[in-house]
Amino acid sequence: MAATTITAPAQVPDFVSPLPAAKVRLIVIALMIALFLSALDGTIVSTALPTIAGKLGGFSRLAWVSTAYIVTSTISTVVLAKMSDLW
Repeated sequence: MAATTITAPAQVPDFVSPLPAAKVRLIVIALMIALFLSALDGTIVSTALPTIAGKLGGFSRLAWVSTAYIVTSTISTVVLAKMSDLW
């Protein structure tokens, strides 16, 4: 019978070195700005929505305005995410 050799497992570090404090601050600030802009966008749209619907011929078209905003927002998010992956 052939002898079986047992190899030691690969050395895995017990910890992963954390990010430097400056990078963590930069990431948190970027996330806070993104959240603020998203909230500001929602506030502007919800404030302007009755005016937009009124100009389009009444509140019966309110659903179309909301749907157009959501679809446009979704498409722009996907396009911008792809662009950020490329650059």
